Amino acid sequence: MLAHRSMSFVSSAVLLFALSGLSSSPVDAQQPDGPAAVAVDAPVDVARPANRVEWPFVIPAGKVDLRELCDRVARQLGRNYLRGDLEVGSPKPGLELQVPMSVRSADELHAVFGQLAYSCGFCVVPMQSTLETYEVLNMQGPRRVEIPNRAVWKTTDEILQMRGRYEPVICIVTLANMSAQNATVALRPFFAQSSSGVGGLVLGSVGDEHSIVLSGLAPQVASAVAMLRAVDANSQRARSGLEARVEALEQRAGGQGR
Repeated sequence: MLAHRSMSFVSSAVLLFALSGLSSSPVDAQQPDGPAAVAVDAPVDVARPANRVEWPFVIPAGKVDLRELCDRVARQLGRNYLRGDLEVGSPKPGLELQVPMSVRSADELHAVFGQLAYSCGFCVVPMQSTLETYEVLNMQGPRRVEIPNRAVWKTTDEILQMRGRYEPVICIVTLANMSAQNATVALRPFFAQSSSGVGGLVLGSVGDEHSIVLSGLAPQVASAVAMLRAVDANSQRARSGLEARVEALEQRAGGQGR
């Protein structure tokens, strides 16, 4: 009997709970329009950072002001390209593009900006090796003598990959077959140094008979490295041919002596 009453009580409680849920549904559906409440743990839509950049970077056709392009490149790459009004000078330096240029990477954009600056008579040089800071120096301005002094040490293989980057570099080329003196004499007619000393290839020695120092803008130094390698290899072939002829003559002389 007691068990029967307990079961009846439980059934009545379940029925009342179900009815209360059904009666509350229309009230919830008729709530006035308004901003929905946000749960504490709900994900929040975070806006895209303001410094995020989009690629490709497009330089439109027409007149290009070097100052404005410098500022655009700095914002795109998130680094400093310092330009002084004295160095940039007046009127506004620039050039004109017949067709737009589209750049798709940071390294390519840095190289393209250096090329365009060089076309206007400027050189983009690193200011500090530990920071992403560069300066745009006038190759005919009062600080032009600083450009060679800003040269960055590179290996010959690295410089050969920098043919499109007009930046001052310096390296040591070690020759296997020809002397540094002969290499210097061979290079001078092809890389005549300008009167101002800026933009020309500088040759030097380090006290080693087979080592030569090259300094200048990367495209010129890369061309000199490639030429030295070719001349050095040709010198090896010429020496091998000479040694073979000498050996043949010695064998012939020995045979005649018998």
